[in-house]
Amino acid sequence: MFGGRRLPNLTLEFKDGKVVNFEVESKNSEDSKWVESVLNRDEGAREVGEVAFGTNRAFDRPMLNGLFVEKVGGSFHVAIGSSYLFTEYNGKPVQLDNGVRSVNHEDLTCMMLPQYGGGRVLVDGKLIQENGEFLDPRLAVLNSAS
Repeated sequence: MFGGRRLPNLTLEFKDGKVVNFEVESKNSEDSKWVESVLNRDEGAREVGEVAFGTNRAFDRPMLNGLFVEKVGGSFHVAIGSSYLFTEYNGKPVQLDNGVRSVNHEDLTCMMLPQYGGGRVLVDGKLIQENGEFLDPRLAVLNSAS
């Protein structure tokens, strides 16, 4: 799902935190034009506003509901567009604002579990997650029960 529209095989290419190229494998020729219009809405529409891991193992499959799919255990997601502006969460101060401003906030989720093709997450060249499982034993509580 991108902007409330189901798009098969959307590929985004990033450079310096911005979408610089995209491709949509779709039978509908309007899909590419639509994605381009979303990415060109404003100055921040192509920027990364959020990066997060899904850690809720009660959710174990892709969903078309953006509020749930980004939380699926073993998933990874990035939001294109505005960052969150919260300054407090559960009564505690937080800093979530990375300065990206846009009318967009499009969450794009990648299922990293083996049954969906797996995947690897590297941070500064270090492998931290593989096939939806965190490798650091201190994060094992976030992994599947199997």
